[in-house]
Amino acid sequence: MPILLIAIILGIVEGVTEFLPVSSTGHLILATELLGFDAEKWAAFNVIIQLGAILAIVVLYWRTFWAVLEGMIKGNAVSWRFVRNILIGFVPSAILGFVLINKIEALLGNAKVVAIAFILGGIAILVIEKMVKRHDVVGVAEMPAGGHPDVALNLADEAMYEAKRARGPLGAA
Repeated sequence: MPILLIAIILGIVEGVTEFLPVSSTGHLILATELLGFDAEKWAAFNVIIQLGAILAIVVLYWRTFWAVLEGMIKGNAVSWRFVRNILIGFVPSAILGFVLINKIEALLGNAKVVAIAFILGGIAILVIEKMVKRHDVVGVAEMPAGGHPDVALNLADEAMYEAKRARGPLGAA
């Protein structure tokens, strides 16, 4: 298969899955495997293509990022809560990623492990959504950092809900 066609297919997979509540990286790994591409040969491409996705997030949410930065400089409590909540979601993952990087890379190299993780993750999401009581949250800054026994379970779910709500029904800003 021509290299340009492979790049187009993987680009479509990345573009379709990036703004869905699924792992775009996992889908790139599975697409590479399912289409019979040499995963080692395409590993760098699968990382580099995500720079476009990151740029899209920055372009889509630049006003939010700018408002939070301005608010932090002015001492705005909402901006500081926004940053606190982002850090609560990010720091544990970053620490685990740093500590377990070799294991994670070995597991992500195995498409069967990725497929099983998708299935187990999907089941976990369905179970958690049934267990967790919904809270009316306007945005990331309004999410509680504590006080609710189910905060650990619903923090990521609420952030995903907010991101979808902010983009509108068709993903537009």
